[in-house]
Amino acid sequence: MYATDVEPIPPRLRNNREVHLDYLKHLKESVETLREIVEEAKVERPLDRSLASARLYTKHSQELLEYE
Repeated sequence: MYATDVEPIPPRLRNNREVHLDYLKHLKESVETLREIVEEAKVERPLDRSLASARLYTKHSQELLEYE
């Protein structure tokens, strides 16, 4: 089973570089999990337009996270 649980950074830790790097790492893992879910669903329902849109969204999200 898949699990994604990205929570906001608490206000007192927002200026902490290590916290931000950990957050980005966790966010990347969550986006990867979401991409895997979408890819599996796409195999089951290849003509579903909402899955095509979700696939593009996850692809763009991963590309944005590459610039860490």
